[in-house]
Amino acid sequence: MSESEERGSARLDGVIAAPTALVAVLQVLAVALIVGGLAQGGAVLQDAPMGGDRAIAALLAAAAWFVAGCSAAAVLWGLGWLIRRQYYATVLQQRILQAIESGSGLEVLRPAAPLRAAEPSDLGPAAAEDHIELLQRLVSEVMQMNVHMLMSPAQREAKGRRRQDRLAGDLLGAFESALAAHEFGQAETCIRHFERELPDDERLAEMASRLSEARATAEARDISKATRQVEDLMAVASFDEAERAAEGLLSSYPSSQAALALVERVRREGAVFQRDHRQRLYSEVQRSASARRWQQALDAAQRLIEAHPDSSEADAANAMLTTLRSNARIEQVRELRDNFRDMMKRQRYPEALQIARDMIERFPDTRAAADLRRQMGHLRKLAAGEAQ
Repeated sequence: MSESEERGSARLDGVIAAPTALVAVLQVLAVALIVGGLAQGGAVLQDAPMGGDRAIAALLAAAAWFVAGCSAAAVLWGLGWLIRRQYYATVLQQRILQAIESGSGLEVLRPAAPLRAAEPSDLGPAAAEDHIELLQRLVSEVMQMNVHMLMSPAQREAKGRRRQDRLAGDLLGAFESALAAHEFGQAETCIRHFERELPDDERLAEMASRLSEARATAEARDISKATRQVEDLMAVASFDEAERAAEGLLSSYPSSQAALALVERVRREGAVFQRDHRQRLYSEVQRSASARRWQQALDAAQRLIEAHPDSSEADAANAMLTTLRSNARIEQVRELRDNFRDMMKRQRYPEALQIARDMIERFPDTRAAADLRRQMGHLRKLAAGEAQ
């Protein structure tokens, strides 16, 4: 028996009685037969006469005794080797079955050291690790197949139940984590996997119910939060932002009637606000023009055109722009002229000089600007004397 086999047998002692004595007897008998064959052949040769046919016959008889002894020894030696191998295989099978029944795993089959594959010179470290991992996985699968074939039907059934329990535990854990993180798509994937692997498990209905409740709770919370945000934006007339927020909610919950109603509400109230705003600006244009406040009318018309360029009110304001600009210009010139006269009357000549310069710069082609240009020298003297 080799040293490795002796260590293996020593590790398996106590499981089945080792046939060491029987194997030793067979090996001793095999050696004895070889020695006996040699001795008998030697005796035949010793008694044979020298020369002649009888000597040849004695030589053949001695060779026959030796061959017979060696053959018988080989048979006994081989029988001992088979007994030892059968013992090792039987004990190993028993250990495997005991390990399976006790749930301790396959440690008895695992090598003491990690597998090592021959690495070609052109493989890098990453490729070598992948190669070793592949070998280890293949060995593990082969061992699983061997163990499965050694199991009884009851053991196979028990193993299947343990596998289902582990799988169910893993899927339930992943489902709980996804639900806690509000990752409902991942939770639904866990349910589909659970249904595919364990279609008759009664926990499936509970998982589906919990997912539905979690989705409904999250939807109600998000809709409530988005509704408050949209109402705050509408309160400050930010209808564009409010509509974007409502549409974002609808994209998250496309089948939600509440989200759809919120989008429609924002659009409806936004349209009402835009209509009222247009009408208010146009009314301001008309009131200011009727009161001959041309600059106010012009400002209101420009705001109306900028805010609602495609409206009928903007078209009407556009038609009035030329007249409004002309009258607003005249109004500004008149205000500057009146201010200039007031400053002169109050003898505030520096202020009057500044107003004259402003009029000449802003309205150079008016008659008032031409009159002031002729008076600029006199105005400068008055302003300088006032400064002194």
